[in-house]
Amino acid sequence: MTVAATDRLIRPHGGALVDRTGDRPDDLDALETFALTSRELSDLDMLASGALSPLEGFMGRADYERVIEEMHLANGVPWALPVCLAVDAAPTGDRVVLIDEGGRPVAVLEMDGVFEYDKEREAELCFRTTDEAHPGVARLYGQKPLYLAGRVT
Repeated sequence: MTVAATDRLIRPHGGALVDRTGDRPDDLDALETFALTSRELSDLDMLASGALSPLEGFMGRADYERVIEEMHLANGVPWALPVCLAVDAAPTGDRVVLIDEGGRPVAVLEMDGVFEYDKEREAELCFRTTDEAHPGVARLYGQKPLYLAGRVT
């Protein structure tokens, strides 16, 4: 019996490899923009490449709540920490352009929601501490007050 090379590959987390890369949309200049931090840009790179499969974008409230409470996505797939996009205000449209720190467009986010979150609760549940001496807690406390959810391309 011959085994194909692909039969020996490790299956992607969640069962299917996600690819969120795409072409530049024609209406890019008409969309509202949100600047990403270097951390959020790293998350975006991993989302687009499939490294965070099965996620297709930044988490919505259902996934977020289940992850911080039970370390699973809403569909039951194990997941350790939330992958969220923090913003100051809700966008006005249903699609936004995500830009890097140099102002260059890097992705389009198809809005699926925006929600408030409790930083102290997230810190306690994810890091088991609210002490700002913990680097994860310090980063969390420095974030903007809302999470923006949606698929990225």
